[in-house]
Amino acid sequence: MKKIITFCFFAFALVIGTQNVVAQNKLEINKEANEKAYELRKQLKFSDDVLEETYQAYKGKALKKYSLAKHHGVDTPAYKKNMATLEADFKAKMESILTEEQYSRFVILNESK
Repeated sequence: MKKIITFCFFAFALVIGTQNVVAQNKLEINKEANEKAYELRKQLKFSDDVLEETYQAYKGKALKKYSLAKHHGVDTPAYKKNMATLEADFKAKMESILTEEQYSRFVILNESK
């Protein structure tokens, strides 16, 4: 009986630890998306509505990137193919969010990094 209780406690501790790791990754992703959106806002000078949409675009990209890395590994052909598609989708989303002039500057800023 004592072994069963110990095992249950150990399993419960693992579940709690896993949830903390996932939550920490999401917090890091949100923080990174927030920083990138505000940095872009400094460069392109856009409104709060555009800032929110930009934040959501960066957050979505980061979440998908994390998911791809977790499922495929980083150096696999499937990861590289999916990352190319993800990057194209992200650029299309940013093009729909930003004005033509802002998007041109966004592309220049992205290429310089």
